Amino acid sequence: MKSLKFLLVTSLTLFLLSSTAKANDFDWTRDFNIQAQATPSEFRARFAGHFNLSDIQVIALLSIFDSLADTFIMLRFGEMQRMLNSLSREQGLAAIKK
Repeated sequence: MKSLKFLLVTSLTLFLLSSTAKANDFDWTRDFNIQAQATPSEFRARFAGHFNLSDIQVIALLSIFDSLADTFIMLRFGEMQRMLNSLSREQGLAAIKK
């Protein structure tokens, strides 16, 4: 009975810790949005420069997504997809083998 109780407590603890660790992966988005709200025009300009977008394009993207952090994540996914699409089949296979 004691071992069953110990196993249950251990399992519950691991479950709670793993979900907390997973939630911390995107903690940076809160700080990102706070910085964006503090100086919106300056932040939009830096954002536009990083992704080679116009200010109007950034404003349009912000109307689609809930926050600047969400917009940033989606644009980074787009960059990664373009990079992956530019890889040859041989390069892709070599990367998988490493």
